Amino acid sequence: MSKKKVLVEKEKEVNQIVVNEVEAGNSNSISKVKKVPGRPFKQGESGNPSGRPKQDKTLKALAREHTSEAVQCLINIMRDSSASATAQVAAAQAILDRGHGKPLQQLEVGEAGAFSDLPEHELEIFIKDAANKLKAIEKGDHFN
Repeated sequence: MSKKKVLVEKEKEVNQIVVNEVEAGNSNSISKVKKVPGRPFKQGESGNPSGRPKQDKTLKALAREHTSEAVQCLINIMRDSSASATAQVAAAQAILDRGHGKPLQQLEVGEAGAFSDLPEHELEIFIKDAANKLKAIEKGDHFN
């Protein structure tokens, strides 16, 4: 069984113990059981039963009615030579973002915080710590 499945099974066991103790009225013994983050509700029970709040459709409809006028305003600002350069660039950027979507951000991987930047003794400490954590998880001591 994979480590992830073991963790999920352990989480289910702990949650069931908590549920059983609550149903039995043994609230004092619950403090001895560590709760697992991620599933504070019974399985099949929602933490938000009414769902996402509905947006005000009248405001959204009103805004959509003025879309072409708003875009035309942005175009006018972009072309207005008396407008500041900042305003012209902001208007052009808004037009491009709405027409083509915002550009994806590129992430530089391996630069900042790379293991190659660590001194050898710190890297050895990091590896030993990670190995100890893995051993604890394999033993089932992942709650400590």
